[in-house]
Amino acid sequence: MPIYIRPETEQDHAAIHHLIKQAFHSPLEATLVQALRQSGQLYYSWVAERGGELLAHIALSPTYLNDRNTPFGLGIAPLSVAPSLQKQGIGAQLMEYALTAALTEQQQWLFLLGEVAYYQRFGFQLAAEYNLYCEFDPEGSAFMLRALQPLPTYATRQTILYASAFDSFS
Repeated sequence: MPIYIRPETEQDHAAIHHLIKQAFHSPLEATLVQALRQSGQLYYSWVAERGGELLAHIALSPTYLNDRNTPFGLGIAPLSVAPSLQKQGIGAQLMEYALTAALTEQQQWLFLLGEVAYYQRFGFQLAAEYNLYCEFDPEGSAFMLRALQPLPTYATRQTILYASAFDSFS
């Protein structure tokens, strides 16, 4: 049976919450998605399902350059796959879907915190190469960028801020 990717519905919220808690072995990321949703900062939220079973979820929210007055791309967080289904390519399918959708929506830059070796295959690179950093990774060792439009290398250090719903998680 094929995997179907679609936008979340209100009926999915409880299952998404449960899936994220299982995937991260913590309620923090699930609570973050709830906060993004409740504040209107959950710009995109897609699920992967097969036969009506929720397999994975991805969330995208706004990011900003230096202050929350200057929108600057989208942040991908979290990407969650049911633990029993990890390492089967479901997360990769969801990520590819999100990248294609971002291009379709003419988003210019996508940011995430994650394992460099994993996300490089999707065209992500360390944002520090452009002198872009985020508060969650001041050294720039895991903060990554996918530039869908050309991006200059800044002469001075710039800070990418995630949506305000992330503030209670820093």
